[in-house]
Amino acid sequence: MCSRCARDCSCCARDCSRCADVVVDVQEFVADEQELVTDEQDFVLDVQYIVVDMLELEADIKE
Repeated sequence: MCSRCARDCSCCARDCSRCADVVVDVQEFVADEQELVTDEQDFVLDVQYIVVDMLELEADIKE
């Protein structure tokens, strides 16, 4: 019997393939979300660099 979903399986002590597929799907989803977070962090850094550049340009113009 599967320890995750309590379904009868051919391999009594192991998890069924259905549960294993779900675990893999969740891991892939988490990896995709982490990649999106990284992309968003990179975007924020790019915007911060642009703001710094604009402030430096503004300071140069005032001089």
